[in-house]
Amino acid sequence: APGQNAGRASSGSASTPRRHSNSYLKFCYAALPDASGDLIERGRSLVDRCFAQIAETGNSDMFPPGLFVLLVSPVFLDEGRACRLFAGIQQALLLAPGGDVPIIGTSVSAVMCDRQINESGAVLICLASRFLKVKVAAAEEPASSPDACMLGLAASLGVTGAGEDPNRDGNRSLLAFFPGPDAGCYPDELHRALVGAVMYRIPVVGGVSSANDPARLRP
Repeated sequence: APGQNAGRASSGSASTPRRHSNSYLKFCYAALPDASGDLIERGRSLVDRCFAQIAETGNSDMFPPGLFVLLVSPVFLDEGRACRLFAGIQQALLLAPGGDVPIIGTSVSAVMCDRQINESGAVLICLASRFLKVKVAAAEEPASSPDACMLGLAASLGVTGAGEDPNRDGNRSLLAFFPGPDAGCYPDELHRALVGAVMYRIPVVGGVSSANDPARLRP
C-alpha cells in the first residue's frame, strides 16, 4: 500500500504546458494529527477535504485532480493502519466524479502541517490542473539490479528517451519515493540510476521511505 513501500521504488511523472504559469495549478492538502479512530472513514474525509478546496476556487473544470500523494508517519505502519487509511481514500476516489486519479505515497519520519512537525500524523496532497498529465509506476525488488530496475521504471513511465530527448519541452518532472536503507541498496544509488535512465534530462525530487529505516524500528 502507498505509505509502506519498504521494498520498492515508486515514481510519478508529471508534465505541464511550458507556456503556463503556476496559477494554472491548484495545490491542496488535508491532514490527520494521529492514527486513532475509524481510519477508513478518516481516509474518506481527507479526499473530501481536498475536493472541497478545489470547489472553493469556483472553477472545478480548470482544476480536476491530477495526482494524490499520501505521506504517513511510522505509527501508521502498525496494525494495518496505513492499509485502512488507503482503503478509505480509494473508496472516496471511486465514488467521486472523474475519480480515477493516480495516487502514490510513502512512509515518512514525520509530516509537517500548519507549520507544525507531527511524528504521528498523515497528509494527503492533491495536485489539480487540467494542464497536468500524470503517469505512475512502481518497481519491485530494486536491490536485485538497480540500473535495470530504474531503466524499467522509466520505461513504464515512457521517459527513457529511446534515442529521443525525454524532456524536449522542458516541462516534465519526476516525483520518486525510494525504499529505505534495509532494502538491500542505498537510495542514492537508485537516484543515480533513475537520473541516468532519463538521460539526465528530467529533474527528480522526492524522498526515502522510513518503513525499514533501522533508526525508526521499535524493539
